[in-house]
Amino acid sequence: VLEQQAASGHRLGDELLNQRLVQPRDLVRAIASQLGFEYVDLEDTHIDLTLAQKLPSTLARRLQAVPIGMDDGQIVVAMANPADVVAVDDLQVVLRHEIHPVMAEAGQITDLISRSGEGDQQVAQALSEATVKVVGEAELLQAATDAENASFEDAPIVRYVELLLSKAVRERASDV
Repeated sequence: VLEQQAASGHRLGDELLNQRLVQPRDLVRAIASQLGFEYVDLEDTHIDLTLAQKLPSTLARRLQAVPIGMDDGQIVVAMANPADVVAVDDLQVVLRHEIHPVMAEAGQITDLISRSGEGDQQVAQALSEATVKVVGEAELLQAATDAENASFEDAPIVRYVELLLSKAVRERASDV
């Protein structure tokens, strides 16, 4: 393995993964232990999605980091590289809070970032469509007539509730 790693120029961990001698989870756990960081398996950890959404997804993707909870007054942030002090400083500035970096698989972080922001634009659009401004009585009467003629499934509030419920199911929410 070491000869192949030297010939390919890959890092040892990448070569072990390429040859399927270790699982990504085991490799990241070993690296975290070696670097002195706590390892977090995001599939087995309760994630505070409200907190995760406080970090803009573009920054979360760039830093490969996502807030996952609170511990002892600090925001716990899962990071692919918690040893990146510049990223840690950036996170503290953006989140306006002291953070506790922990290590997680990059793939799990990317999935969580996608999940935490997924559907937010659709929900916002459905909510804005459900909000009706009525300037005069004539518009109110016209809106009532249109609502009677529209099918129930096409109503913006119905779409909003469906999006909200489907997002709750995807995020495995215990209550809505």
